[in-house]
Amino acid sequence: MKNTYISIFLFLLIIGNTAKSQVSSWDTLSFQPLKAKADYDKNFNPVDFNPAILKSCVLDFVNYIRTTNPSGGKAGVVIVEQILDSAAVLQADYMAYTESKTLENKGMYSTTYRRVKVFGGTQFVDEVVSRTKASDAQKKYSYFDMVKSMLLPVLNNKKSSQIILDRRFSKVGIAFAFDENKRNIYFSIVLGNDRTLNPASTRRNDLTTKFTTKKYGLKSADKRKCKRCEAQRNLESWHEGLKVENGEIIFEYDNTRNFRRVVGRKKDGLAVDIVMREQYKCGDDNIVDNNRVNRGVMVKRVFAKKIIKKNLITEKKSKRLKISFGEIPSEVTGDYELNLIVIKEKSVCRSLQKIYIENSPVDYVEKLRFMSDTKSIACGDYIPVAENGLLEFIVPFQQSKADYKPEDIEPFIKALKEPKFDVDSLVITAYTSMEGSDKTNQTLQGQRAESIVKAINQRQKQKIKYKTITSDSWEMFKRDVKNSKYPEMANMSIDEVKSQLKGRVLKDLEPILAKHRFARIVMNITYDITGKNEQEFVVNKFNKAIASGDLKLAFSVQKYIVKACEEGRYSQKVVKDMIIPQDKKFVPFLVNYYYLDNFFLENVNDKMCEGINKLIKMDDKNDFALFDRSVCEVMNVDFKNEADIKSMQANVDKIYSLKQIPKTKVDALNMELQFKILEFADTSASPSIEILIESTYGKIQSIVNIDATSWLNAYKLATVFIKHGDYAYAEYLMAPFINMKDILPDFVFTYFTLWSYREELYLSNTFSDLAKRCHDIDKARFCTIMNKFSFQVLENLAVKKLYCTECK
Repeated sequence: MKNTYISIFLFLLIIGNTAKSQVSSWDTLSFQPLKAKADYDKNFNPVDFNPAILKSCVLDFVNYIRTTNPSGGKAGVVIVEQILDSAAVLQADYMAYTESKTLENKGMYSTTYRRVKVFGGTQFVDEVVSRTKASDAQKKYSYFDMVKSMLLPVLNNKKSSQIILDRRFSKVGIAFAFDENKRNIYFSIVLGNDRTLNPASTRRNDLTTKFTTKKYGLKSADKRKCKRCEAQRNLESWHEGLKVENGEIIFEYDNTRNFRRVVGRKKDGLAVDIVMREQYKCGDDNIVDNNRVNRGVMVKRVFAKKIIKKNLITEKKSKRLKISFGEIPSEVTGDYELNLIVIKEKSVCRSLQKIYIENSPVDYVEKLRFMSDTKSIACGDYIPVAENGLLEFIVPFQQSKADYKPEDIEPFIKALKEPKFDVDSLVITAYTSMEGSDKTNQTLQGQRAESIVKAINQRQKQKIKYKTITSDSWEMFKRDVKNSKYPEMANMSIDEVKSQLKGRVLKDLEPILAKHRFARIVMNITYDITGKNEQEFVVNKFNKAIASGDLKLAFSVQKYIVKACEEGRYSQKVVKDMIIPQDKKFVPFLVNYYYLDNFFLENVNDKMCEGINKLIKMDDKNDFALFDRSVCEVMNVDFKNEADIKSMQANVDKIYSLKQIPKTKVDALNMELQFKILEFADTSASPSIEILIESTYGKIQSIVNIDATSWLNAYKLATVFIKHGDYAYAEYLMAPFINMKDILPDFVFTYFTLWSYREELYLSNTFSDLAKRCHDIDKARFCTIMNKFSFQVLENLAVKKLYCTECK
């Protein structure tokens, strides 16, 4: 499987050379800067030599190798650490005594870790050993010559060269010893970092929230078991799905199949490590035990079978995964961070932490989202104006009630479902039922009308012109009484009816009479389109145009709505408020509906895609709907093999032929597809996968149309990869330019953050060097960024010292 960080064909591709070439041999690498040092050019005599010069020469060689690695993926320098020196002495002496080059030893010294542990170190170590001749009688044999001959076999061995070049190491121990006859010299080089030290491992009881000491059968990372985990591109993005909801720790992931490619075997699983801020206090050692797989409180482990079984997403077609790790333990108090522990065969392969990466504010590839349809219906531009209108509603009267307040009237106005408006004038016609005297009824009518006017007036500042009219309900009574128990009353005179309306008759006819006590209110209004009121008015305008069949006006209004949403003037509520029938002639409007839904949610969900597929069935000629369907297909793709990839690529390539769709939009679609292909490639064991990867990177480069041979172009291309979560490749692109004098501070700060997202990077001396550089460029910006990082980057003790001194 490819090495994400050191990928030669990718480097050749980026610099525009697609021809295959062999990596430069370590044998031909120039070590001239080291040879030029006078001490190193001195003749080496095993009987009479300077140990300090020899050790210095080995250290300089190691650092030269790490910082000039011709394969890319340069590591930072290492500095000597006494614990590692002592462990190296044990092994060098053992090899000289047994006259064998070996990493093995006896008893309590049997492994590198055990040898380091004797001196208080931890499991975060590795070692390379070598042997070379101690002298050469035939020619001059300098310190330089001897160290070079010792290291070349190490470098030409894949396993040992990876150890020497491992970027997580910042500390080294170097030791050497001669065999009995001083014919050969044996070297041990032990590498570690700040986590190799364990000064506060016994201070667990000093913590308010104590870290977990039980291991639950979990073991440290095993390279063989963790191979699939390391190969997974963008594994860091899994941490984004880790959160706390109502005190419960939840993990969500959007692709169950892809998840199971990494966590799929019986003993694979996840756990959560709750790391406390108090463990990393300034002015004190970090209170952790680096020999454990966890840093803080480790909560329930969930293994592959139960993860799928306990999925809280129950929809059959859904690919999403959502599991609960239970509630935050009661002993957890104060500030904390959640780490997601990824387990392979009970080996803890990764502890994923909170991430912050700086990025260019400029998008070099357009963000992938649905497209709005602005062309399917020819129409003019719409501009909202404060329109006048005529509204009418009925207010029923309660018997004998004359005093009406705003809260009595408001429900009737809201029932109109109209946008906010001001009343210019109104006419109130007040009706009373037939019982009672005319004088009493007329007085009551007038009081009711005046009360309603007053109540409406209190809704606005502007005074309302009004007219009140009183009327009896004689004609309504004659109409309705025909269907009552007393139909003969329809033929009586008013006086006769009034004389009858008492006792049992009045009680029987009350349901009819109640309907005749009301006010009919007719208002001349002006819609209020000021500020946030405009949105409600315009959406209402749209719905009325749709309902009346005026599609040109409706399309014009909807285009305005889309623009207002894009400018941030309208809220997500427009999506819910637009009323659009499911019919072929409304497909352009529905395209825009789903566009706005996607715009506000900033992702694609199953409901949107189901809606888009329905639009295609209604009208398979709408370019915008076809594009949106392709977005759904790419975002939800789940490749099973390379044939699936070819089919999907062919479908996307066809979108370039759609006349209505700009190339920049299709490029964004194609770019997303390429990253989906890379995700598949990272978990595939196919022999042809390297060719597919090379082709994919070629497509990405052509889409962005940037030749990364300058720092600015490298930065632009790196920006694309950062936004897709491929931090490793972004760092790879920027690395060759980081020491140039004319690069912008933004480049340096972005590169600094790219060394913060995983332990193997932030523990390096490169990270501490970048921290110092950023501090010197802009202290305030440096401190701001440090506060956005996971506080676990303070495991780099040099960075912790700088941060605690300058930012606190």
